[in-house]
Amino acid sequence: MSEESYNFKTIDGFYEIQSTIGLLGNWKIQQGLRRLIESTDLKDEKKKCQWEIEALGFLLEDGLIKPYFEGIDGNKEPVELPDKNKLEKEFVNYIKRRAKETHSEFLKARYYQILWNLAISKNQSHAKSAIDSYLNILREAEWNKENSHELFEVFENAFCLGNIIAYRKTDIVNEIHSIGVPEYYTLNGFYFIALQKGSNKSLLKNALNYFDQVFSKEISGIDPYYPFHQIENALFIANKLNDNRKKGYQRLLAKNFELLAKSRLDDDTKLAPLRFYKDALIIYNELKDEKASERVLMLLSNIKKEVKLASITHEFSPNDSARILEYVEHLGRSILSHDKEDVVGVLATHPTIFPVKETLLEAIEGRLPNFMDTISKTVFDINNNFKNSEGGNTLQEKLLADYHFHAQFSKYVLKYIIENGLIQEKLNYQTVIQFLLNHSWIGQTFESNEKSGDKVEFNWISVIEPGIRELFNQLELSLFHRSNYPTFILAIDSLTLKFEALLRHFTMMVGIPVDVPNRQRDGLRVEYIDNILRNEKMRAYFSEDDLLLFEYVYTEKGVNLRNNVAHGFFKYHHYSPGLAYLALFTILRLGIYKVKEK
Repeated sequence: MSEESYNFKTIDGFYEIQSTIGLLGNWKIQQGLRRLIESTDLKDEKKKCQWEIEALGFLLEDGLIKPYFEGIDGNKEPVELPDKNKLEKEFVNYIKRRAKETHSEFLKARYYQILWNLAISKNQSHAKSAIDSYLNILREAEWNKENSHELFEVFENAFCLGNIIAYRKTDIVNEIHSIGVPEYYTLNGFYFIALQKGSNKSLLKNALNYFDQVFSKEISGIDPYYPFHQIENALFIANKLNDNRKKGYQRLLAKNFELLAKSRLDDDTKLAPLRFYKDALIIYNELKDEKASERVLMLLSNIKKEVKLASITHEFSPNDSARILEYVEHLGRSILSHDKEDVVGVLATHPTIFPVKETLLEAIEGRLPNFMDTISKTVFDINNNFKNSEGGNTLQEKLLADYHFHAQFSKYVLKYIIENGLIQEKLNYQTVIQFLLNHSWIGQTFESNEKSGDKVEFNWISVIEPGIRELFNQLELSLFHRSNYPTFILAIDSLTLKFEALLRHFTMMVGIPVDVPNRQRDGLRVEYIDNILRNEKMRAYFSEDDLLLFEYVYTEKGVNLRNNVAHGFFKYHHYSPGLAYLALFTILRLGIYKVKEK
């Protein structure tokens, strides 16, 4: 029916076309009803239109009714449209009357399912009437590609209602075997049955036999998009029954993922084949198929080289840029205004150069939900390895995203202080070393036991001094000898690894273990830096802001400096002065404490 047909002159015009309305409703018809509300002067007709809009607006899922929109208003109060809790008795009486009068089985089912789910009209007879209408739809319908999705929604709702009230359950299940039902939806029907509690085991075994019949063909001869979810369904049922066919379904699914990857090799971004090969690899690893895992790993490695991601750039307005620059210079000048002997100490202990966790959380909590909160995302590292974040953004993900954004301005502050401090002769190699010697545990002398049993005294300054010296040597070349080509590679590599060494030593000093059992070998291994920073005991010695800073700089939650340096992922162009400043600043932050060894 064309959109022009939805320009109703009266509510009777809507009643006349009701047989075309499917289970899921039709927003164009709702728009036609809204136009009728605006054009008619009859109050009764306006009410009826609004009631029909609300009835058509509910999503019908698993025997329930759900709003098509859920959100929060300006007062942070929950909002639902339609809101079943705000429907009045007058609406219920109208829907009851319409359910008896309409000749559309779709509308009958919809009206009765709504009535069953409303507290003021809940009656088992309404659920039974909805099931009767659903069964009439299934028996009279001719399944095809155009209506199969809607008809399967009919089956799902009927099945759930039948389970809830124990009514015509056998009739409903038998409908999934009806002649003319496409294999795709027969398989989905079995899967849906398998999800329900108390499913009949013999029925589920029959489902697996049906799966085997469908997949008896060579998988290479099937459209790769057809069996993908069906194999997952078979695997789900096999796991539910602990059936010995599950490994076969796993291998079939992995093979299907490879087919899907090959079918998408022409994608410009290469994201689809990358994802499907990764899914296949996970399954082969679970099956301990080393040969297949190695083959897919090589395919993944080759695809990663071709990944192309589009970039989106947001430019600040001239006013915003001026305000940011003003903030950077104001904070930088205030720190450099101190005496030369105090500048490093003020820099190391300043509380707001980098974002404050509590401030970020307050901003996040005061922010209204937005569209991006509902979207899952894929994060790529510098080596094009990726991981997925399912189900939107958690509070931790929002915190890290905000931290990353604000940290960009913090880096400019660091750059201003370190570079201008060197130019003004207030901050240099000597002042940094002097601060660490006089005001930090890093400058203390420690004692260690060699394997020979000898005791050796050492000082951490001796091993971090070369990296700090190299940083300022290269910075002087950059600022005062512009014809030269400075490189911060040695400084960044050295200071990054030394930060990890200092962190491990600190944790040992305060009695936090840095070794953990090695499950693959009979012995111990050093704990990962990520886990050390997330250890709850660390909160007794570091502020939340410092731990967030360290995580941002050294783990996959942010810059991932330690991993990129240790595994050689950085290329020449990645070694920027800003990373050297970050490494130096984190060492200063780590070193502002004085502790005694336990």
